[in-house]
Order: sequence, then structure tokens, then C-alpha cells
Amino acid sequence: MKQALIRFGGAAALVLALWLSLPSLFDSLAINSILAWLPMVLLVSLGQMIVIITGGIDVSVGSILGLSAMVLGLVVSKNLDMPIEQQFLICLGVGTILGSINWLLITTAKIQPLIATIATLAAFRGLAFIAGKGSTVTGSMLPDSLLNSSGQGIQAGDITFSWLLIGSVVIAICVSLGLKFLPWGRAVYAYGSQPQGSFRRGISERKVLFIAYAVCGALSGLAGGFYASRFAIVHPGTAGYGLELTAIAAVVIGGVKLTGGVGRVSGVAMSCLFLAVLNVGLRVAGISADWQLAVYGFVLLAALGMDRKRQLDKERLAA
Repeated sequence: MKQALIRFGGAAALVLALWLSLPSLFDSLAINSILAWLPMVLLVSLGQMIVIITGGIDVSVGSILGLSAMVLGLVVSKNLDMPIEQQFLICLGVGTILGSINWLLITTAKIQPLIATIATLAAFRGLAFIAGKGSTVTGSMLPDSLLNSSGQGIQAGDITFSWLLIGSVVIAICVSLGLKFLPWGRAVYAYGSQPQGSFRRGISERKVLFIAYAVCGALSGLAGGFYASRFAIVHPGTAGYGLELTAIAAVVIGGVKLTGGVGRVSGVAMSCLFLAVLNVGLRVAGISADWQLAVYGFVLLAALGMDRKRQLDKERLAA
């Protein structure tokens, strides 16, 4: 609890510093940018959280997003009247398949999660280039129903709570309830806490890891649809590029232990909001994208340092 207060206190202090130095960060235009950035990152971070709770990791989430968005663009460009529900189902399906491939590599081929997903990070990105033959999906190739979903929603003055944001919050609530109350959620935590002894409690390793990596892939795939909606363009080389670092940072800052077994959706959601404010604040300050990535890295290192200090303190107390 103390570490969580320190973590979120530091985040609040940084947001306050940004507000004092950049008053325009909290005008309606900037707030709408924050709210537009949030849904995509929240979905990917939720999936990453589930995987990390099992003690694994998935660094291919950005490539899953990119390939899912590319497949969506190629399919709907030939059918602009496709219902929006079917468009997002395509993304969910592609993401689930790609997440299942990660699961097979980890459970059947017995490859370590980090190595397996580094390989699929490159493979899925390559498939995005192959699928699109190196071309870019532009806004003219996407249906209005998809493009409008990121700009339409509930209005509160000049602030727009888009349908994508509302949908991502509903999904976050469902994930939270599922992890807390459903058998598969309890199994995820139990396996992450003690993988070696979980079979004695009737927990199937393959089933738990399938749920984790398939859900992670599905949410990353759905985020691909959100990406296409927000940016109205999908390039196979840049869609979702670097998002894995952002998702891991959100998960770690949100209090999820990289060793597994511990983590809450509420913490991850708050850290996603913090990173959204940070992202828009850096752009308002005129800081280049390269430096933005470096700042994410420093924030992640700080969070990891705090987590390591907490672990060392526990070890000293136990001794």
C-alpha cells in the first residue's frame, strides 16, 4: 500500500508540474487528445497485465495491433458498408489467432515468453508488410462508421467521451470483474503466484496460459481497430510500433509485479491515464517523439526501481 501511494503520489506530482508549466495541457483540445489516446493504450495494457500476472510477458502486442489494423483495412476497403460490429470482430479474431500462436510457442515448443514474443514481434510485423504488399491503408479506404467512432460519443461541453473510450472502460470493468470473481481469473492469479505448485490445486498450465495470451492478443487486435479509427491511416511499419514499451510501463507503474501473481485493473487504468497526460504534455511542450520514448523508458526504470526496493525490503524483514 505504501509503495502504491508513493508511486501514484509521484505521478500526481509530475502531472501537477506539467499543469503549472503548461496550462494549455488542460484546455479542451488537449483533454480531448488525452481521451483519444487512452482507449487504445488501455486495451493493450489490460492484455499485457493478464500475461504478466501469470509470470510471462508479451512484447509482440504492438505488432499484433499493426497486423490486425492492416487486415481490417484490407477487408473493409472492399466492403465499406460492413457493420461496425463486424469490423471490430475481425480485429478480435485476428488478435486471438496471433495470441494463440504465442501460446503454442510457449507451451508446446517450450520457448521462453520473452524469446517467443520477440520472434513473433518481428514475424507479425513482417506479415503486416506482406499482407498490405508494403502499401498504406488510407482514410479513403476505411468506412465512415469506423472513422466516426473515435470522434462521436457523449458530449460534456467541449469534451468528447468517444464511444471507443466508453467501450474500453466497459472492457476494463469486465476484465476486473472476471479476474476477481470468475474461476479463470482466480486461476490466473494462483498460477502466477506459484506456477510449480498450481497443478496440485487442479490448475491447468496450458489452459491458464491460453486464456492469458489469447485475451492479450484479442485486446491488442481490437486496439488495432481503435488505431485505424483514430488515425485514419494504417502503415505496416508504424502502426503500433513501440506500443509494447508503453503497455509494459503502464502495467509496472500500475503496481503489477513482473514476477507474477499481483496486479489490479484499477492501478493499470490509472497509470494509462497518467501516461496519456504525459504523452500529450510532451507533445504540447514540443518534445520530439524520440525523447518521448526516452521519457517512457526513464519512467519505467523508476517504477522498476521502486518495485525492486520493495522486494529487497521484504527479503530483509524475512531474514
